[in-house]
Amino acid sequence: MKRLVALVMLMCIIAGALLSCVPKQETVMIDELRGFTSVGQLEAWLAADDTDEQIYVEETHDCDDFAIDLQKAGIADGYLINLEFIVTEDVGHVCNAVIIGNKVYFIEPQSDEVWLVGLVDLK
Repeated sequence: MKRLVALVMLMCIIAGALLSCVPKQETVMIDELRGFTSVGQLEAWLAADDTDEQIYVEETHDCDDFAIDLQKAGIADGYLINLEFIVTEDVGHVCNAVIIGNKVYFIEPQSDEVWLVGLVDLK
């Protein structure tokens, strides 16, 4: 019985040592993210980001992958960037969206093109 207890304690010590070697995942809370204050700030950030320089590979690294990568890059820099799914004539496309002030802008992550979509509040 003493050997079993000693073995269990040794296993716990080894498991604890192994877990201490695994890097901790940082969790970003949504309220810790900020929006862009201007289109100029967004465009400057996009110019510095290299997501648009990635290689397009049909079905394995296409529009949704670019949009997700841009969103992850935004989160890493503390920005809230949304995913947007657009359907026109039965064709789907994924891009990104941000709100700046009262305006919604879409971002094409493959080219860094930014365009105004509309107003959040119609007032």
